[in-house]
Amino acid sequence: MKRANGQAPKWRRTRSLVMWSGGLDSTYALVRVLESGDDEVFAHHVRLTTRSDDGRRPSARGDYEARAVESIRALLADRYRPFEYGESRLDLAALPMPALETTVAAFVAAQVALGHGFTPFDRIMLGASRDDGRAWQPDSVAFAFRRTVLLRVLRAVWESEEVPFLYFFNPRPTRQEEADALPLDVYAATASCRDPDPFETGLGELRYRPCGVCRQCSARGQVVHRALVSAESPTASE
Repeated sequence: MKRANGQAPKWRRTRSLVMWSGGLDSTYALVRVLESGDDEVFAHHVRLTTRSDDGRRPSARGDYEARAVESIRALLADRYRPFEYGESRLDLAALPMPALETTVAAFVAAQVALGHGFTPFDRIMLGASRDDGRAWQPDSVAFAFRRTVLLRVLRAVWESEEVPFLYFFNPRPTRQEEADALPLDVYAATASCRDPDPFETGLGELRYRPCGVCRQCSARGQVVHRALVSAESPTASE
């Protein structure tokens, strides 16, 4: 972790770690990093097993998001530059209520960054939208507190004051902007539900459908991809 004369290491590119849930925010973050710059990109997915928002039962969200990531990886491979992918599992379903997921993501990110030889000159990225409210706005007291907490987690894991830069896009994109920045098939494959409903197809295959009532489903319902808007416009049908 030592720096030579205050200079960044010259023997490799800067590394960016994107914590990728398979949702809209983190998929947008990953695609944007792949499209811009020449960072060495790492994407890490945590297959997180938690309880439903009401705490009454385990949620199927972990499997739902893992399937989304698998589908999106195949789509990204055909369009963008290569990136390194990894995943881990974390089962918190025994806890009576949902976990503090951003804090969990920071803890895992710190471990992953250590494992890949990151330095304080590299960066860790978490997806965030302007639509998530003041708690995620860069000029808010709430975000300053949240960022401080996340940095404390990184420093505790690294046992050092010097850790990779915790990066968020500024200004934050809206979810509509995130959707419009993605190809339609990539956007459609993202997973935006906290408590998906499992069902079996006629062939006996297990699949998942969004619950339609959680806060992520409500937010997703406010977004219409630009390609669908164009297809439905009067001029497009003439």
